[in-house]
Amino acid sequence: MEFLIGAPRSIIPALDCPSERGAEIVLGTQRVESVRAFKLGAWKGTLRPGLDAYVQDVGPYLGGRLLIYDHQKGATDIPDLEDALTDLVDAGVHAVIFFPFGGAETLER
Repeated sequence: MEFLIGAPRSIIPALDCPSERGAEIVLGTQRVESVRAFKLGAWKGTLRPGLDAYVQDVGPYLGGRLLIYDHQKGATDIPDLEDALTDLVDAGVHAVIFFPFGGAETLER
């Protein structure tokens, strides 16, 4: 993660909460140098189109820090998953955590 975060060690708070609380967390950690990213989980407020609204709420306070979307079980054997990745990028997510459980076609795509 150092290549993405820009430091060998960092703190990545989880924003598995409503966007208003997420914005408070992001704003409240602006001066904490070791906080270099925030994790968005597959929480009811972060699924698309809620993801757009969530990113709009926390985005103004990021100050160059990253958003990492964590949907570990979202990489099951669904070849059309690549379409969802475009949505995540369009919403403003910088990285994604997936654990592919899938078959050859999903992994190849």
